[in-house]
Amino acid sequence: EWALASHPLNDSTDTKYLPNRLGSNPSHSPWLVFAKTLRAELGVPIGLIPAALGGSPLSAWTRGDKANPGGGILFDNMLAFVRDAEAGVRGVVWYQGESDVGGPERRVYAHNFKRFVTDLRGSFSRRDLPVITVQLNRVVSEPTAEGDAGWDGMREIQRRLARTMRHVFLIPTVDLNLSDSIHTNSLGNITIGQRAAAAALGGVFGRDVKFRHPDCVEARKASARRILLRFEHVDERLHFESMIPAELPFVVRDSKGPVEIEGWTIPKPDQFELRLKRTLVGRTVVIGAPGTYPPFIVPQDISGHRPMLGFTQVLE
Repeated sequence: EWALASHPLNDSTDTKYLPNRLGSNPSHSPWLVFAKTLRAELGVPIGLIPAALGGSPLSAWTRGDKANPGGGILFDNMLAFVRDAEAGVRGVVWYQGESDVGGPERRVYAHNFKRFVTDLRGSFSRRDLPVITVQLNRVVSEPTAEGDAGWDGMREIQRRLARTMRHVFLIPTVDLNLSDSIHTNSLGNITIGQRAAAAALGGVFGRDVKFRHPDCVEARKASARRILLRFEHVDERLHFESMIPAELPFVVRDSKGPVEIEGWTIPKPDQFELRLKRTLVGRTVVIGAPGTYPPFIVPQDISGHRPMLGFTQVLE
């Protein structure tokens, strides 16, 4: 039965869909403002079918995996929602990944996500079903090398999936605050909803909307102690304001270990240059929006104040 959407959107009280029954109040959702924005711009009603389960791994959404015979329970549960709603599916919004940052899960995430999207498109008979994904934000925890590697790795996987898969879009969250140790707060959820709506309007419905975020596509050595980062999807120019060295949202590591950054410039509208305190040695990696708890202030396109996506780039 359809009803007017309100918070908490995924209320499990008296639900018959037990696989995604929540044990607590799901509180605030990004998807109400997402739907309201689309309704205002497109002039048609927007139906939301909330089938998520907080903390669920991708394996709960991936069917037909011999190594995971019990997998896909949440996917089947979602199909039950859709059947009961007696409605077609126009697209999927997907904010997930925190439960898969561990090494074994992360190593198979890209493969399983592609299978998940293929299953979605087959189940709903839409070859180009749009999937709008949300890049991981942060978690408040004791920092560890393993934890940082997991979150860096997952953000990069999400970025590459959106770059290589047709009609898969990605929006960032690293500039948004939390309400607890891991969940984005209500103001941040509004921003997520607005960014996802922009992705739908521009990427799916062809509206003249700036919805893509700056995306680092190249990192190269400009000199022995300078790295040049080049970004796509910069409509006007990159902008960055933080003057606190410890809050610079980049990490550089080479064969000798961490490389301290002593300064930065924006030499061209789509470029960001890092000045280093020592000469680079061997294989070098640059991480943007690094770790489990990255700095909130990151380079953004001054047009629309669209922040960059988190990334991991090997120096060319």
